[in-house]
Amino acid sequence: MARPKLPRLARLLAVLVLGAGLAGCVTVKLVDDYDPAIDQGLTAYQEATLTFLARMAAAKGAAASYDTNKEFYFATGAKLDGLVTRALATQTADRCLPADYTGRGIEAVVGKLYDLLPLTQEMPEAGRIFANLKEKGSGSCTVVVLRAVRANHDLLQVIHRHNDKLAPVVVDIVTPTIEQGVRIALKNELAKRRGED
Repeated sequence: MARPKLPRLARLLAVLVLGAGLAGCVTVKLVDDYDPAIDQGLTAYQEATLTFLARMAAAKGAAASYDTNKEFYFATGAKLDGLVTRALATQTADRCLPADYTGRGIEAVVGKLYDLLPLTQEMPEAGRIFANLKEKGSGSCTVVVLRAVRANHDLLQVIHRHNDKLAPVVVDIVTPTIEQGVRIALKNELAKRRGED
C-alpha cells in the first residue's frame, strides 16, 4: 500500500485551514440569534470526529479501510448539512461583512482558495469541494463558517477514500484542521450568545 504524499496533502489541508481561519477573522456585528442546536451540534460533531480519528490512527487492516468506515462520513455529514440548513433558515443577513483582516471579503478569500486548485490534481474530488465552497460562499457568518467545517469534513472523506485508510501521520495533520474549523464556528456561536459583535 502506497504511503500518502504528505507535501501535497499538507498543502491541501493548509488551504482549508487558511480559509476557515480567515473566515473566522471577520469582524462583524452578528445579527443572527444564538442557536443552541448549532452549538450542541458542533460540539457533538467535534467529539465524534476526534474519536473517529483516534480510532483510525490505531486501526489495522479492514478496520481502517474506507469501505468499513464510510457510514461515519455519511452520518456526520448529514448532521453538518442539518446545521447549515438551520443556519440558512434563521440568518438575518445574507452576507458576512465587512472584510477580513487582509481587507478582502469572504468572497475574495474563497476565490483565493479556488486559485489554489492545482494542488488537487491528484484528488479531483477535492477540486469539487473547493468549487462548491466558492459557489456557495455567501451567507451569514454562521453559514459561511459552517460550510467551511463541512468542506473540511468532505476533504477528510476524500483523503480516506483516496488512500483507503488514514495513516497516523495523516491523522496528525487533519486533526488540528478539524479542530480549528469547529473552534472558529463555536466562537462565532458563543459570541452571539454573549451578544458580542
